[in-house]
Amino acid sequence: MRTVETVGGRCAPDALGLTLMHEHLLIGWPGWEAYASEDRAVHRERTKICVDRMLELRELGVRTLLDPCPIDLGR
Repeated sequence: MRTVETVGGRCAPDALGLTLMHEHLLIGWPGWEAYASEDRAVHRERTKICVDRMLELRELGVRTLLDPCPIDLGR
């Protein structure tokens, strides 16, 4: 049986449901997550915005999101 490798483990292709194939949740330069002058509250707010948008997508029927960011672009 064919499977797709996901962050949650392997799954059957038809289990993916409606899929967005090229989305970027956050983009940053290498080391951005450790940037000393970045207010942690700002980081938490940006994360909350991402989670809220993903929940909206789920309500619209999206079940899978593919974020192809390389490791040096904020992944």
